[in-house]
Amino acid sequence: MGKTLDLVRHATAMENYGSQKDIDRELTAGGIRHAVILGKYLISTGLAPQKILTSNAHRAKHTAMLLADCMHYNEDAVILNDDLYNASIRVLLDTINNLEDFSDHILMVAHNPGISYLVEYLTGEQVGSMCSGSICRLNFNGNWADISQNSCSLIYYKEPESLIS
Repeated sequence: MGKTLDLVRHATAMENYGSQKDIDRELTAGGIRHAVILGKYLISTGLAPQKILTSNAHRAKHTAMLLADCMHYNEDAVILNDDLYNASIRVLLDTINNLEDFSDHILMVAHNPGISYLVEYLTGEQVGSMCSGSICRLNFNGNWADISQNSCSLIYYKEPESLIS
């Protein structure tokens, strides 16, 4: 059976200020708006994920929660994964490869450069640096454990501004 993997770069976050830690950066007003637009877009496609995995960084968690809220999910659909914070391709891929196969559609919210590199690694397509709040939808025929280099098809890459009608 086919799998769908939505890879989302967290929405736009504020710059660091003072002694604030990077992990604590919050979304800007524009970032919040873009996450809501993306959530509404995902619902409109009729293909909503069964689970949302997210980095523990505040900006990623907030993006994931806004997406979940727009899709009318409860908070249990959002799974916090500390390993996704500024993760390498290897860590992101290991996370995907260890997903349970009864889920056919997963959304992952993570960070650049790892998330952009992962899309290119899995698809062989050049997407460049994903902009904040953007999504890449990938398809794969097989089990999560079998996803590897050049094994996925890139269905689309959408930036938040392209979703505003």
